Amino acid sequence: SLSLCLCQSTSSSEMDMRVLCLCVCLLLAGVSALRTYFLNSPFPTFPQKPTDTQPVGVKDIAPARPAEIKLPGIVVYRNGSYTRTSPGQLNELVSSDPRFVDGVASEDIVVNSSSGVWVRVFLPRVNLSLKWSENCSKLPLVVYFHGGGFVLGSAAGLVFHDFCKRLAMKGGVVVVSVNYRLAPEHRLPAAFEDGLNVLKWLQSQATTLEGARAFLLHANFSACFLMGHSAGAATVHHVALRLAANDLFPLKLAGLILSVPFFGGVMRTQSEIKFGGEGTSLPLLVTDAFWFLSLPKGMDRDHPFCNVLAAQAPQVNTRVVGRALVILGGKDLLYDRQLLYVQALRKAGLKITLVNIREGDHGILVKGYAIEELDQMVRYTKQVVES
Repeated sequence: SLSLCLCQSTSSSEMDMRVLCLCVCLLLAGVSALRTYFLNSPFPTFPQKPTDTQPVGVKDIAPARPAEIKLPGIVVYRNGSYTRTSPGQLNELVSSDPRFVDGVASEDIVVNSSSGVWVRVFLPRVNLSLKWSENCSKLPLVVYFHGGGFVLGSAAGLVFHDFCKRLAMKGGVVVVSVNYRLAPEHRLPAAFEDGLNVLKWLQSQATTLEGARAFLLHANFSACFLMGHSAGAATVHHVALRLAANDLFPLKLAGLILSVPFFGGVMRTQSEIKFGGEGTSLPLLVTDAFWFLSLPKGMDRDHPFCNVLAAQAPQVNTRVVGRALVILGGKDLLYDRQLLYVQALRKAGLKITLVNIREGDHGILVKGYAIEELDQMVRYTKQVVES
């Protein structure tokens, strides 16, 4: 129809005008298409600067789409494909050791051979004849979930292995570190389902002590804590949600311990904009890549797996657990989201102990704040069990 319209023109000036109008229309259409593409793309974007009328968050409108994003252990390409690479610090693997080395022994146990889920159990060398509390001589049980954006990390990873070892020794607790399935090979909710299945496995161990693994014979299954860092802390939240529909007696949940939980959303918060630039411990570009790889295909960051405060997101049931310790870093890009999460837990009726490490960011586990963080966790578990 456009060709017919041009051919009907008898004046060259009139034809020139029609051609000019056509070019303008095509240009505007192209700009509109590009803008729509960038706004709706789930792949890493960068936020605009907030205005005074947008104190909570703003939508991404000026995305930076690099050809690839290199992370420790994986490279993510612009088209959404990825390549697993040589392990970085998060993925450097160490073996378990059933001997007591530095006061702690460890053992790997397969929980589900079909899914490949296994756990690493840490047992401290303590005088088990002495009562840990007035009511029980056995040791509290901590079920730990490692971080890594649901894409990286392992229960055998050096950073997480060393943390669990220190926690077991200093806290006098049995630690069960979960090696859950990773995205994008296994997208969410695979990690959450694995966490729940590990708790069901622990329930079976508690009810058949004669056949339980030796390391677990010293665990107090009625004083169980769910603990995690970053994506592991988010996993703690989602596993706790699933407990509402599952009776795990005699396994009893004593509390949740969440350190810098990894949450997200489509709208950017002030802390994300302030602390999420390049060169930080966790840039926005990386968080977006993690969510792009881990969320169900086609879902954006307002999915309840990511945005736990979305309107359709379920909330933790106080009948499942009544208290939680939440550790935040004052310079974490996710600080605003985490603080809103704490407020939501309190509103739901949970008793919350909040620890704010003011100078800490999302990488407190691998930085100089790990000792302070560990002390807070140990102190909390003792207070809860002794109460």
